[in-house]
Amino acid sequence: MDDPVIELCRSGIPTLDDNILSGGLPRGTMILLTGSSGVGKTTLACQFLFNGATKFNENGLIFTLTESVTQMKRFMSQFAFYSSRAVEEKKVQFLDMRTIYKQMGMERDQYTVSDMNSLLRIIDEVITNYNIKRLVVDSITAMIFRMPDKEKIRDFLYRLGNIIFDHNVVALLTAEEQSGTRFYTEQGIEFICDGIIFLKEREVGNTLLRTLQVVKMRGMAHSRSEHEVILTSNGIELTERTF
Repeated sequence: MDDPVIELCRSGIPTLDDNILSGGLPRGTMILLTGSSGVGKTTLACQFLFNGATKFNENGLIFTLTESVTQMKRFMSQFAFYSSRAVEEKKVQFLDMRTIYKQMGMERDQYTVSDMNSLLRIIDEVITNYNIKRLVVDSITAMIFRMPDKEKIRDFLYRLGNIIFDHNVVALLTAEEQSGTRFYTEQGIEFICDGIIFLKEREVGNTLLRTLQVVKMRGMAHSRSEHEVILTSNGIELTERTF
C-alpha cells in the first residue's frame, strides 16, 4: 500500500519553500516559530498569512496576545505584503485574545480545566466558521502561561494539535527562545510541535545578522542549514548565504 502523500502549504517565501523545505509546510501541523525578541517572528508569521490570502486564496487568522490589533496592523501595514483589502474581506483576521478572555471571564491568575476547554472550543469554532487554513498564535507562551502545570499544558497542546490536524490547517506558534539551555522553550513545546523554525542572531565581524534554521519538520526532508534573513520593505527575505 502506498504511503499517503503529504499535502504542502507554500509560505510564499521562495527560498524557504524551495531551498529549505520540500515545497512548503506540511498541512495539518503545528510549527513552533521561536527565537529571541526582534528577530522577525511576528513579521514572518504575518507574511505567511497575507501570502496565503493574496497568492493562494487561503483564509488566515492570527490570535494576538502580546500586542493590540491596532498596534499590529499599524506595524504590519509598513510591509508590501500587507493587504488592507484582505483584511476588509476577512481573508486575514486579527483577534485580540485579551478581549476574548475578558468576555469569557478568564482574567484570573490561573486557568481552570473549564477555561482551557472553552479556549479550545473557541479556536475550533473560529477555524470552522471562517474556513481558516493558516493560523498564527502570537505568542503561544502568552496563551499557556496561566495554565496550572506542565501536564495541563501538554494536554492542551496535544488537543490543539488534534484540532489543527482535523481541519488540515498549518499553525505557526511563536515563542521566545529559552536562552542558556538546550531547550527552545521553557515549557517544552518543541516536543509536541511537528516542526521548529528557529530565528536567531549571529555575530559576523562587527555585524549582528538575523538567521533562519529549520531544526525539525516531521515527515519530510528539509535542509538544516542556517540561512541569512534580510528584513526589507517586502518583509522577510532569505539569501543563499549559509553558515
